Amino acid sequence: MTLGKLLILIGTRPEAIKTLPLLKKLKASPEFQVKLGATGQHQELLEQTLKPFEFSIDWNLGIMRPNQSLAELSASCLALIPKIFDDFSPDLVIVQGDTTTATMAALSSFFNRIPVAHIEAGLRTGIRYSPFPEEMNRILLTGIADIHFCPTERSRQNLLYEGISQEAVFVTGNTGIDALRDEWENPQEFPELRKLLGDRKTVLVTAHRRENFGTKMENIFRAIRALADKNPGYQFVYPVHPNPAVRPLAWKILSEHERIILIDPVGYPELVFLMRNSSCILTDSGGIQEEAPTLGIHSLILRDNTERPEALETGFSTLVGTHPSSIFDSFTRLRDQGAFDQPPRWLGGPFGNGHASDKIIHILKDWIKNKQPITHH
Repeated sequence: MTLGKLLILIGTRPEAIKTLPLLKKLKASPEFQVKLGATGQHQELLEQTLKPFEFSIDWNLGIMRPNQSLAELSASCLALIPKIFDDFSPDLVIVQGDTTTATMAALSSFFNRIPVAHIEAGLRTGIRYSPFPEEMNRILLTGIADIHFCPTERSRQNLLYEGISQEAVFVTGNTGIDALRDEWENPQEFPELRKLLGDRKTVLVTAHRRENFGTKMENIFRAIRALADKNPGYQFVYPVHPNPAVRPLAWKILSEHERIILIDPVGYPELVFLMRNSSCILTDSGGIQEEAPTLGIHSLILRDNTERPEALETGFSTLVGTHPSSIFDSFTRLRDQGAFDQPPRWLGGPFGNGHASDKIIHILKDWIKNKQPITHH
């Protein structure tokens, strides 16, 4: 018996990575009819992520345009997402994270009286412009969503403090840790990456966030170059994001250094391979803030604040900001303390045990069975 028609809407590569474990299990569940829609916000990176799993995107809106503003991106989502609803008429729309895609998908669903489930709910910095625009996206998503799947108890408490009914809030862990566990337990070998890494200790770099565009990103790159100059035993490997606000600057500042390796974006299995072989990670990513401490890898968070204070509490993450001296001094201090000497290993941690998808599916079954049907349009 089919319980309901579910639509998962994604736009960026992190959304794809974190929804794949849930999508795989929902596709295998006879109780649900599941479709996948994509706005195409990170078109090439999305295809790279989904290809190994042979998942087809049922609707690809292809909305990405060079240098488009947040307003233009939002308007395109609001204009085109309802066309998917006309084709499929879902009983529930599932969104993940804090992107513009997720927010506009939820708003489009609300306009069409379709319930929304939000994965990775309840993250907060308490500063509406930091991270930008993600913090406000989270607040908007909370106001729209009918079901809130929180990665941690702190996330749940954030929503209860904001007045969300406890019957609608669930702690499940993060599906991103499900994806990490799948790769960790089924390791793949990448000979070309292995050859690239050589014998030096590896520092993995990821930097791409909108809030760091401009001077902050330039500062990050200059700090990395200084670290490479002063640490001959380390090499810095950076899969460079294709965003035009990132890529040209990275090549301008970081290229032509024997211990800085700039490579094209990698798929998620390759990223986990790089983490498995890293001594440290420099990152402004949200997901890696969860993944690194789960694997016992020390990360330096290249941001002014974090919505994941649980990562700092593990002792494996340090908030260093974007000022070159702060990045350089923090790396040097941690290196001298031996923080980068322990090889990665699965520790688990506050963001889940790799079974969030199972919990979410169990909750969805109960919710749909007990929920009064909503009349569409």
